[in-house]
Parts: sequence; C-alpha cells; structure tokens
Amino acid sequence: MDAYSPPDSCDAILIQNVSFTSLDTSSQSQYLSIVDQSTWDQNKTNASFLAMVNDVLDEVPPLQASASFDQFDEARQSYFSKTQFSSSNQQRFIAFRQYITDAQANAWATCKATRAQNYGPQIFAKQITNNVVALEIFWIAPPGFGSTKVAATGTISGGLTVGLGNLPANQLLPHGFILNNQTGATIQINRDQTDDLVVSVNAPPTGDADYSLRSPVSSKLAVATPVGTIIPSMLPASKYFDATGEPVGTDYSVRAWVPADGRPVPGSSYEKLIGSNVPDLRGVFLRCVNVIENNPQIPLDPNHKDPVDRPAGDFKADIIKAHRHNVSPFYAVNPFTSNHWSDGSGMFCVLQATPVSPTAGFDPDGNASGEETAPKNVSVCYYVRIN
Repeated sequence: MDAYSPPDSCDAILIQNVSFTSLDTSSQSQYLSIVDQSTWDQNKTNASFLAMVNDVLDEVPPLQASASFDQFDEARQSYFSKTQFSSSNQQRFIAFRQYITDAQANAWATCKATRAQNYGPQIFAKQITNNVVALEIFWIAPPGFGSTKVAATGTISGGLTVGLGNLPANQLLPHGFILNNQTGATIQINRDQTDDLVVSVNAPPTGDADYSLRSPVSSKLAVATPVGTIIPSMLPASKYFDATGEPVGTDYSVRAWVPADGRPVPGSSYEKLIGSNVPDLRGVFLRCVNVIENNPQIPLDPNHKDPVDRPAGDFKADIIKAHRHNVSPFYAVNPFTSNHWSDGSGMFCVLQATPVSPTAGFDPDGNASGEETAPKNVSVCYYVRIN
C-alpha cells in the first residue's frame, strides 16, 4: 500500500468550492489529506465541519474550534498511521473527480503536466453507479512532447462500452484512438453485476494505465462483511471455498476468507489493520468485549460485564466462578437400604469406604459428568475475512 504523501499546489485545485460535509467517507479522508493551514483556519469554526472532522479522525478528546493547525495535523497523522491510510496525487483526483467541474479536472491535469508529474495515460472515475461507470481517460504529456497527440488502444473486462459505436465487447478504445495533450475521452461502461471491472489503456511510447472496480455484488458483500468479520458456516473449508469461488493457497493478498484457525496471513488487509495472525476459534465460544465504542451515553449492564477488560481476539481459559455449597445438616434418605444422604434441599452426598476418582462424577440418578462445563451448543466452522 502506498504511504501518505503530502499534497502539492495542484491538489489544492481539487477542493476549491467542494463542501467537506457533502463528501462520502473515502473522499472525506482524502480531503483531510489535502487540508492546509489556510483551509483549516477558514473552516474550523464551522460546527458541522469540525464535527465531521472529529468523526473521521475519531479523535479523543475531540478537536475544538480553538485548535491550531499543528494540533489538527498531529491528529491527522495519527489517524493515517492507525488506519494505514494511503493517499497520492492520483488517488486524490479519483476521489474528487465526481465532485469537481471539467474545468477543474483540466486545470489539475495541466498543473501536473507543467510540473512534469504523473505523465502518460491516466484513468479516472468520473461517475460510478451500480449499473454504469463513466471513465475519463487523460493523456498527460511528458516533458518535450508539447501539444503532440498520441494514439491509444484499450481493453475491458467486466463490462461493455456504450456511446462509442459498435465496438467489440472486450475493446475499450478503437485501435489508434487519438488522445490530445491534457484532454481526454469520457467512456461510459455498462457494468457486469458479478464480474469485477478491469480497464487497461496503452498509449505508446508513454506507457500504460489500468483501472479496476469491484462488481456491485462484491462491493455490497465487502460493505456488509468488512475485514475482520467472523461468520459461522456448516461447510468445511474445502466445500466452503468451492461454494464461494474463493481462491485457495498461501497468497493471502488475494484471498477474501480463511478458516479462523490462528494462521498467519502475510500481505493481507487483516495484517495491516489488525494483526499478523487470525484468531484461533477452534473449539471455543465467542464473547463480546466490554467496550466496542467509547460512548458514555450507553453504559454497560453490570450483569453483562466481563470481569477483565480484554481486547478483541484475547483468549480466556476455562474457569469456574468462586462459590460455596451448603451441605449440612444431613440425614439419611433410607439408612437401611441406601448410602445417599440429603440435606432436604436437593443436595446429595455419598458415603463410601473407597476414595472417589477425581474424574468420576456423581448425581442422585447415577449419571456420570462430562469432561467440561458448557451450555447447550451446536458445532460450526468459523471463517474470518482478511481482504
């Protein structure tokens, strides 16, 4: 994952006349990565702006309107570090393209060309819906090209282009499609609902550009079951992966689900966000932590409280709560025919000459106890999402 890189003067074009409170969550994070001291000082007294900044950064205690830019920047860097936030010039443009005008987009591309940055073909999402994607393909001239045009070709999978005539189903641009310097073509694509969209453009001699987007079905599943989600299933691993089409093997950067068996998952989003190993849930029950979100307005019921505040994934061994049994006075149930004695409350004891085996149990009906104390349960397989 790319590290966070500070914004430059070209990126400042992207947030001109853009309202922070109108952005989606991903774009809000990108917006905060661009905020400079002037932007902070102009907006921090806006209650809605400040509330949403604190909501995104999850800052405790929250930033106040009196906070300096340095305090905001410290909170921002802490958030980026905790969330492994990735932000680059191109990622910022992609996040803001649907919110800015064509004039702003061209101004950004021209600025980049002037600074000799990110030249070559570039693919940006102008609009995304469940059914249609509008992609904007820029060609940013490298130094020395001036106003030269370049011929481009492209391919597509997971969708069909519309609005460019009768093109072959897998072809994004006709061979030799001309891209002008700092201007581009807007391509509309009907998305496949189950296959991920993959778009590639080649514009020799300046290089290639690729764009990918999860299918609507995959996107909904990712939202409903984010990284770290644990699900029970009646299917063992081999049948589970057959049923879901999940790739198998040890390349954990491409797998979505793995058994919750304690294995390491190098290269996965789980490793970046949570830890190097998934939890080992074989043979154990799940129990919610005491604190999910620090919200004093929703106190924890003392009857629900775990005696120890533990982080998610912490293992707790068998334990029996300290207690007493009152076993006196006793009287014989039938002293002539039985060695069972009772205190009248349902508690029984046994009189016998030989020691009782530590593993042998006893009740008045003569039933042997099991190897553990447990509530009624049904066994399942647990899987955890890692990407």
